[in-house]
Amino acid sequence: MIISASYKTDIPAFYGEWFEKRLEAGYCKVANPYNRRQVRRVSLAREDVDGFVFWTRNLGPFLGRLERVRDFGRPFTVQQTITGYPRELEPSVVDARRSVRHLRAVAERYGPRAAVWRYDPILFTSLTPAEYHLDNFERLAGALVEHPKPWICSMKMKLLSKRSKLCCGVRCLTTNTINYIISKIKINLKNIFVIPIYLGFSKHPNCKLIETFKY
Repeated sequence: MIISASYKTDIPAFYGEWFEKRLEAGYCKVANPYNRRQVRRVSLAREDVDGFVFWTRNLGPFLGRLERVRDFGRPFTVQQTITGYPRELEPSVVDARRSVRHLRAVAERYGPRAAVWRYDPILFTSLTPAEYHLDNFERLAGALVEHPKPWICSMKMKLLSKRSKLCCGVRCLTTNTINYIISKIKINLKNIFVIPIYLGFSKHPNCKLIETFKY
């Protein structure tokens, strides 16, 4: 069993102490977000766990606790979202340079398979047009590939309808734009595996690609 900790909330950023205590207890309880009365017990016993996947935007508070996870004797992967967007879009997110240092520290200490960089969601706004993403992705990738071992980068591209009410003028993202972004990335990607994940929920005629690619 692979424990996802957690796609529902940022455990490494906010609940690291709770996670460590549950690991010591050997189990945790998970409530159904749509029906809080439905609670199931999940075993965290070593014999029941094959590995952990941690999802976060702020790895800093959890870095020290990864030693405890390693001592648990099961592999783990940290999937950290680093976008470096303007503060108008991400006012509370950790500075991208600090996040890069955190993720590189994980790769250097626990191996490259323990570190996954997520560049998502890709928002096309008046502040972040296609050209912005080309430069921004190249800058972040360049900071990461200084480390000589391979990286995995997942890029989640959301196809937004014109009725989306996000600020700064979000426009519809078409498959042509997605292909343009991927084809124009200038950074040497020999040490980065780019995995596009397309999520579509638009009825716009140009938004045809709605399959979700999982890895």
